[in-house]
Amino acid sequence: MALICFVRCYGGREFIFPPILPYCGMRMREVFVIGWFGTTARHRSRDGYTSAGAPLAWHISILVLLLAFVSPSCDNTFEPKGRYGERLVVFCVLDPSAPCQVVRLESTYDAEGTNPTQPHNVRVIDEAVVRIQTDRKVYTFTDTVVDAGNGSMKTIWVSRDLKPEEGRIYTLTVSVPGYQPVTAETQVPSKPYLDLIPPSLSKGKGTVELAAAAISAVAPPKGFYFRLYVVGDKTVEGKKVPVRMEVPLRVDGVTGDTIYTKPSRDSRRSFSLDIIAAMKSRLEDHEFATNIRLLGVGYSIETHLYNYFQTVRGFDDPVSVRQDRPDVTNIAGGVGVFGALMPDSLNRSYVSILVEK
Repeated sequence: MALICFVRCYGGREFIFPPILPYCGMRMREVFVIGWFGTTARHRSRDGYTSAGAPLAWHISILVLLLAFVSPSCDNTFEPKGRYGERLVVFCVLDPSAPCQVVRLESTYDAEGTNPTQPHNVRVIDEAVVRIQTDRKVYTFTDTVVDAGNGSMKTIWVSRDLKPEEGRIYTLTVSVPGYQPVTAETQVPSKPYLDLIPPSLSKGKGTVELAAAAISAVAPPKGFYFRLYVVGDKTVEGKKVPVRMEVPLRVDGVTGDTIYTKPSRDSRRSFSLDIIAAMKSRLEDHEFATNIRLLGVGYSIETHLYNYFQTVRGFDDPVSVRQDRPDVTNIAGGVGVFGALMPDSLNRSYVSILVEK
């Protein structure tokens, strides 16, 4: 089978022939693709088709012209794996509740075929100049070698002087030999001012709620993350040691799997009283804990970190379409994320929750 084309000439004739290298969809001046057909070169006159009468020079000229236009366009071999380009990967989340601020650096890597679990030529980043600055001060991070958890050691960059402040804008710059410098910017979101809403005021029946009671308009967050713990005191070698268990959102009645909270746009989260009571009984029966209380922790999350999490970990926007290529990043010149969150917490005695029930 060959692709039929015809060329309308200025003399009025239309020549039809099968090009050697077909190209679908090409339109170059008066050249049109009209279908597939097995034939030899021939011309069509106004009276009909004839096998003779077309000068040989016309056929040669047309074929040469077509090959000049078509040949470069057909060199398009399908390759499911795109061209690889090495880039710097940066991960940093500013957290005022953390004892230090940490920047992790990686390099993108190529893989065997399309299997990301078979990397090769992975470059280890162990030399860099990392700085975070505000309108007041520049903080230079120190390289520190830590245990990666799998028996290997890894270099990270740490600052114990930087204490993120609510509403302040921070700019990150990273310079690594062999890469172009990368930059990013983030703003620490407003504090969520956490509140524990008792069952009598909760929207859900038989639940308590953690809620962001007040949000400043200076740096409104994009999302929130709430966690609730049942906490008690356990005696170890004559000393009181706190023990705690996180309260899941729900427990699957068939599989027994527990589902915990995750970041979302909701400014409140409900927890079942029945599950809370089960966590309390487990602490008392297995840990012999006393002085049972509830610890609520809430985080407000700025835009870059929230978007990165939802793209990589799961989408919660019902009107959007997810693509399986999480290239959402605010790292100019690289990939990864530079984000921030602001925590708040509260303690309430378990008895007080029962009284307000």
